[in-house]
Amino acid sequence: EGEYETVAGFVLSQLGHIPHEGEQLSYDRLRLVVTQMHGRKIERVLVTRL
Repeated sequence: EGEYETVAGFVLSQLGHIPHEGEQLSYDRLRLVVTQMHGRKIERVLVTRL
């Protein structure tokens, strides 16, 4: 769909807001869970297949 430099950029685009730790989304048979935040910056995202 779009051009993203990072997984965090993709997550931000899909959610439309700054996420909190534990927030998740599903996309094309994948689950993405924000596992670590540092202020407003997404530090880690866990990606698993559904």
